[in-house]
Amino acid sequence: MYDMKQILTKSSISKVPEELRRHEAAQQRPQKGYSKKSSDR
Repeated sequence: MYDMKQILTKSSISKVPEELRRHEAAQQRPQKGYSKKSSDR
C-alpha cells in the first residue's frame, strides 16, 4: 500500500484516495524480513 500511495502522490493526473492516505499500511515502507508472527513468540 505504501508503494501505491507513493506512485499516486507523484502522479499529476491521479489523486490519493482518503482511505489510502489514512491507511496504516500506507504510512511507512514495510521492513524486509519482518514477520508479525515471529515477534509474537
